[in-house]
Amino acid sequence: HRTAGGHQGPSPVAPRAGWRGMAAKPDERFPSMTELLAVLSRDPMAVYQRVGAMVAVAGLTGAVSFAAASAGSTELEICPDAHAELAGIWDAPRQSSVREALRALASPAADEALTLAEPRLAGYAEEWVAMRNEACLAHAEGRQSEQLFDLRTSCLDQRRAGFDALVGAFTTADSKDLGGLIKAVTEMPPLATCADAKALTAAIPPPEDPTTRVQVQQARETLARAETLKHAGKFAAGLQIVEEILPQAMTTKYEPLVVETLVQKGDLQMEHGERAAAITSFWTALWPAIRVGYDTGAAEASSKLAFLHAMTGDMTTAEQLLPWASALNQRVEKDIDRYAEWLNNQGVLRLKLDEPGEAKRLWTESLELREHHGRARTWRALDTRWNLADLADRRRDYERAVAMYQQLVVLSTEILGENHPRRLYYEMLLAESLLPLGRPTEALLRLQRLVRSDHLTEGSREHVRGLFSLGNVELALGDTQSARRCLSDALEMQAREDSLYLALLAYLMKATALGGDPEAFETYHKSALA
Repeated sequence: HRTAGGHQGPSPVAPRAGWRGMAAKPDERFPSMTELLAVLSRDPMAVYQRVGAMVAVAGLTGAVSFAAASAGSTELEICPDAHAELAGIWDAPRQSSVREALRALASPAADEALTLAEPRLAGYAEEWVAMRNEACLAHAEGRQSEQLFDLRTSCLDQRRAGFDALVGAFTTADSKDLGGLIKAVTEMPPLATCADAKALTAAIPPPEDPTTRVQVQQARETLARAETLKHAGKFAAGLQIVEEILPQAMTTKYEPLVVETLVQKGDLQMEHGERAAAITSFWTALWPAIRVGYDTGAAEASSKLAFLHAMTGDMTTAEQLLPWASALNQRVEKDIDRYAEWLNNQGVLRLKLDEPGEAKRLWTESLELREHHGRARTWRALDTRWNLADLADRRRDYERAVAMYQQLVVLSTEILGENHPRRLYYEMLLAESLLPLGRPTEALLRLQRLVRSDHLTEGSREHVRGLFSLGNVELALGDTQSARRCLSDALEMQAREDSLYLALLAYLMKATALGGDPEAFETYHKSALA
């Protein structure tokens, strides 16, 4: 509104929002930066002034505190404890909901999941609170700028949104969800990035328009939720979320958000088995990312494009992408998870190009990078170890392969739990590696136990692989009938487009040939040729 002198006076919205943002009682404050910005955005000038009151009060902190102490009154809290900002996300009632949901499943796997997940979730929540408190204090004391404070707060709000989605998924979990949820716990994004001033300020700044800025922040928090669903194996649900916000991202005309949404869409499509669609999404994301200088988006899109083209057999395009992707990912080498993933993806590509030595070097570098920065106990780090063990197996260094698989089983037990399907899968690979070392009976006993495990979902990739490995060992022991049963069961459950389908046909041809059944051999042979 206008003053009598014709100058614009203070907005009636901004003071109320500002004081609510600093309210001493946690339940009177805004639950997130997004909601505070949404209110402040009603006044175009308020978004630039929203922390002014806090800064002014911060300058008086010493005097206010001294006066309050002298008078025996309550000290003014410039930065109230941030635990209240996790109300309904990670507080006593929500923790109880997680415990009740998992205990209701009444299974050893659920008990194990609770034992593993609860302390990690609690630790993440405490780290979030500590960082939120520190960010506020650093700003109030004038040690960090308003710009950096906003960037840190936005980053932490996104982390909180993803964390909320993960905790919520635990409260509604059923038995088949447990493996994915533990995977998602290991892949919770590091909070340290929200304190990296250099990285935060080097990124493309958020939009200047307050309304658009709010929309971008809301969309990014939604993408954080979708990413959590991706790690938890809920690909269809994650895709639905991304599809819903993509039009909104487009209307903001803020290209970093469009790129992030397309990359997340491609990621979910890739994990869902929609490789052709994922390739389209990543290509669509790559060009605007390069055009506006969005290094993070360009690096991630190019990394996954190179990987996907290699995995779909398009080695010409994958090889052409290699120098581009290498250059783009060099720009984000300080982003540990992203750069380590690029090294892993490049290793896959190099192996496809028949360069096993280079693949080993890249996977080793990826693993060492994660270990050096405290990111070795993640799902993706375990997969890189698996790549190295598999490479030793391919190169017929069986003693080394067995040792690496044994280490992988130990680590995955600690990180994922004794009953996790991926840990069981690693043990299957270990058992299979015993065969060329002349230990078929030991391999057989291990695989029989693993395939019968109650913790494997029938028809899952782990279950099918277990049947394949067991059939292979039974063939080596001369039991062609048992081998055929295992391999036939696995074939019925396996998707035709998967490479394992062809391997199953090959071993069934071997089993029928050894068993003296030429008609069955010819049937499997025709299927393999088709």
